[in-house]
Amino acid sequence: MKGHDVPVQTSEPVVDPSLREQFAQLAPVLALAVRVLRLPSLLLGLLPVLPLVVLTWLASGWDSPARQIGLVVAALGGAAVVFFLVRRARYLRATQDVGALAEDLVALTDLADLDADLGEALRSVIARGGLRVMSRIRGFWKLVSFPSRIDDHVDSLQRLRWFLPPLIGTTVTLVHLQIAVAVVSWTLLGIAVPGSLLGLL
Repeated sequence: MKGHDVPVQTSEPVVDPSLREQFAQLAPVLALAVRVLRLPSLLLGLLPVLPLVVLTWLASGWDSPARQIGLVVAALGGAAVVFFLVRRARYLRATQDVGALAEDLVALTDLADLDADLGEALRSVIARGGLRVMSRIRGFWKLVSFPSRIDDHVDSLQRLRWFLPPLIGTTVTLVHLQIAVAVVSWTLLGIAVPGSLLGLL
C-alpha cells in the first residue's frame, strides 16, 4: 500500500507585495518633510555662530580664569553647532535619491518576516483611509519597539537608518542641544559685551 504524500503547509509570508508598494510610497513624504525643514534647520544651525565668534574674540582679551572659561564655552558651543550641521547634511543626503530611499523602505518591510507583530505594525503605519492618527502612532511605536530585530539591520539601510532608532533619537537630542546652545550663547554675549566694555572681565 503506497503512502500518500502529505503536502507540506507553509506559512503565508507576513509581507505581501502591496504592503511593500504602499510602504515605498512613504519615501516622497520623508523627502518632502526634510525639504520643508531645510531652511529652518539651517537657521537654527547658524543662530549661535555670531555670538560664539564674538564671544571667542572677546574672551581672548580677558584675564584668567575668565579667558579660559570663555574660550572653553565657545569651543563646546562650536562643537555642538558642527555636530548639528553635519547631522542635517546627513538627512539632506539621505533624501536626495527618493528611489533609493524607497528601496530602503521596502527592505524594512522584509524585517516583518521575523515577527507577525512587526508586520502588523507596518500595516498600521501605512493603512489607508482616514487620518487613523492613534492607529498610526501605535503602529509606529510597535515598529520602534523591536530593537533586537531592527538594530541588526539598520546599518544596511544607508538612507532610511537616519529615520530609525537609535539615530533618530540622537537627532532629537542634537536639536534640543542646538536650541540650548543658541539661547545660552546669546545670553552670554549679552553679559560679555557690557562686561568687557566696563572692564569687569
